[in-house]
Amino acid sequence: MDRHVLKELQVILDEIFQRFTSSKEGHAYDFYKEVVPYTKEVDAKLDLLIEEKQNIVELPYMNPMKFDNFIEHFKELTVECHFDKSRKLFIEKHKAVTYDLNYIQQHLGDIDV
Repeated sequence: MDRHVLKELQVILDEIFQRFTSSKEGHAYDFYKEVVPYTKEVDAKLDLLIEEKQNIVELPYMNPMKFDNFIEHFKELTVECHFDKSRKLFIEKHKAVTYDLNYIQQHLGDIDV
């Protein structure tokens, strides 16, 4: 697996949080000009990770359902960060995705590819 993809996803998670903060401060994102292209870009990166699903779900404490939830929540964050939404719900989802991504990064050496 390419560690570069994992690092890019970490940068994206940081950017998602920045976009959410900007949204909470009143910035209005244009759905078709900003949100749609951004989500497509992130989805392309996530697709690279999904290609390694079989290897990732073999990690201890990771399973297909947990991985699928991780991907789903990551995709939801890429849209939700652009809109003034409940801070608590967003933060909790962001923490969960960050935790899972960090776990995958830390245990990458355990994956036999």
